[in-house]
Amino acid sequence: MRFTKMQANGNDYIYIELFEQLLPDPARTAVRLSDRRTGVGGDGLVLLCPCAFADFRMRIFDPDGTEAEMCGNALMSAGALFARSGRTRKDRLTVATRAGIRQVFVGPSGADGVSVSAGIGSPHVRFFGREEVVCGREVRLTALSFGNPHCVVPTEDLSDEAFFSLGPALERHPLFPERTNVEFVRVEPDGTLRMRTWERGCGETYSCATGSAAAVVSLTLAGALDGDGTVRQRGGTIRAVWDRARSDVTIYGKTQVVFTGEVPDDRC
Repeated sequence: MRFTKMQANGNDYIYIELFEQLLPDPARTAVRLSDRRTGVGGDGLVLLCPCAFADFRMRIFDPDGTEAEMCGNALMSAGALFARSGRTRKDRLTVATRAGIRQVFVGPSGADGVSVSAGIGSPHVRFFGREEVVCGREVRLTALSFGNPHCVVPTEDLSDEAFFSLGPALERHPLFPERTNVEFVRVEPDGTLRMRTWERGCGETYSCATGSAAAVVSLTLAGALDGDGTVRQRGGTIRAVWDRARSDVTIYGKTQVVFTGEVPDDRC
């Protein structure tokens, strides 16, 4: 089974193109290959599949084998991979996801990767500024979705102690019966956002693009931003722009191929 390992701002996935290959059990493969000691290692598995109504279909599996609805970094990386596969001459692509059709624009390549932007649709806000006590701490939560669920927590405390207690607790909080991604966000003096993400089914991830968009939307609703935000994470920086007139969010980032390889079929 041929694969490509890619990373976008430190958010790394294993990409498998299924135009000439078959993968009978992608959930099992995600568990096996995502392991960083016994597999390829990654934040999950992304499949590029044929599609009759878009340029291709993207499926995402977390390291625990559950299928996710959407991922912004995976969307940008999959778009760049497809654009450079020889299957198209377009740089504007349509991608079918479980969250709907998404648009990807693949820009120029540089030493630090390929510049990519993606339209990820309208934010669906479930609630804003809800106060809860979690793990003995008072927190203010905003829940919204881009097809995949997010819980944004504005905070000054991005310490490991707070992150590793609140992250898993909020992921599985009764407010989120299907679990959720959790973004802890601090507004910096220069107006940028500093963020750490606890990813559903994965744990801490170095970057989350839809989480960045969720943070920008949440801080815009709170009056701290004007719909345009730069989000700094452990793996890099993502810009998200919320066009409130069109109710659409565009994310901007970079992606790189880390390496390519082949896994024996019996390891999948």
